[in-house]
Amino acid sequence: MSLNCEIVKDLVALYTDNSANPKTVAEIEEHLSQCEDCANYYKRYQKINEKSPVLSDEPFAAPLSYTKLARRLRIRRIWERLAFIAAIVAAVVATFCFLRWLWKIGEPDDE
Repeated sequence: MSLNCEIVKDLVALYTDNSANPKTVAEIEEHLSQCEDCANYYKRYQKINEKSPVLSDEPFAAPLSYTKLARRLRIRRIWERLAFIAAIVAAVVATFCFLRWLWKIGEPDDE
């Protein structure tokens, strides 16, 4: 199984904190050795992480398997897309209401 860049960048935090499972670590290391863009991303992440204060060496949560993490990421993307679509629909409805209000202002009174 080969990971794509987007997934590797999402998993860098787990990899850096040694929270990823060994199979995922092997996949990430293989990808980082082959992909210069992700390797640079990982180096930048390490520099930023070194500057941040560490609360403890213990992981915050139990390590997730790749399939569970991938499922969570898919669900997050679906919710983001739904929120984007809802914002567009709200903007279209608001525009329609505003134009209708302007159109009614220009109509002569029926008196």
